[in-house]
Amino acid sequence: EEGAKIGAGVRRLQCLMWGRQIALNPYLFKCSGFKEEPTGKMYVEASPKLLYVMKCIESVKEYTEKNKPRIYNAKDKVFIGGMSGQIIYMNYGVSAFPLIRDYLVSELGFNINEIGIIAGSGNYIGKKKYENKQSVANAFLGRVINEESGEYELLSDEKRVKVLIGSESIKEGINLQDFSSVLYNCFLDFNPTDRIQLEGRLWRQGNKFGNVRVVTPLMADCIDVFMFQKLEDKTERINQIWTRNGQVNDLDTT
Repeated sequence: EEGAKIGAGVRRLQCLMWGRQIALNPYLFKCSGFKEEPTGKMYVEASPKLLYVMKCIESVKEYTEKNKPRIYNAKDKVFIGGMSGQIIYMNYGVSAFPLIRDYLVSELGFNINEIGIIAGSGNYIGKKKYENKQSVANAFLGRVINEESGEYELLSDEKRVKVLIGSESIKEGINLQDFSSVLYNCFLDFNPTDRIQLEGRLWRQGNKFGNVRVVTPLMADCIDVFMFQKLEDKTERINQIWTRNGQVNDLDTT
C-alpha cells in the first residue's frame, strides 16, 4: 500500500512536469508527435507563450527605432543611445535557447551579437562561446574590461547585448540591472524566494529606469495558472510568518 502511494505521487509529479513542458512549448514534450527538428520560427510559433514574449520584445524595438530614446549613464556622465535591455528567463528547454536567438535575428531583425545566452550548458554572445557568464553579463551591462588597466570601459550601443536569454544561472552571482527594463519569466519556479531572487537581477539600485516590468505570461486552462496560484499562496503564508506585532516584512504580494 505504501509503495502504491509513492508510485501515485511520482506519477502526479510526472504529469505536472509534462503539463509545464507543453505550456512552455509542445516541442519539449517527448510525446508531442513532432517528427522534424524545428527551426527558430517553427519553435517559437508553436508556443503562444513564447510568441507573446517575442511580440513584446518587438514592441520595445519598434518604440526605440521610432523615438530614438537616450539613456543617461550618471556614473560616466554620458548618454547611451538605443534600446533598453530585456531578459527572457526559463529554467527548462535550455537546449532550444539558440532557436529563440535565431528567431530574434531572422524575424525581429536583431543583430546576432545583440543576443546573449547564459546557461549551465554554455554562455554565448551571438554564436561565440564564453567560459565565464560574467563576460556575457558585462556585454548586457554595456561594458567590457580593459585587459591592461583592469577597469571597465563603456561599450558602444552596437556592441551592447539587448536581449539576454537565461536559465537558473542568471539568478545569482551576477547583476543585470543597469539598462534592463523588462524580465519575461516564462517558467515559474516552485519556490517564491527563487522568483524574488530572479527579479532582483534587474529590480535593484543602479537601474537607469524609474520602473521595470516583470512579465509572467500564463497559458489559460493549463498548469500555469495552478502554479501561479500556488506561488501566491506560498508567498502569503511566508508573509504571515514574518508579520509580528503589527510590523510586516513582505516577501512579495503582487
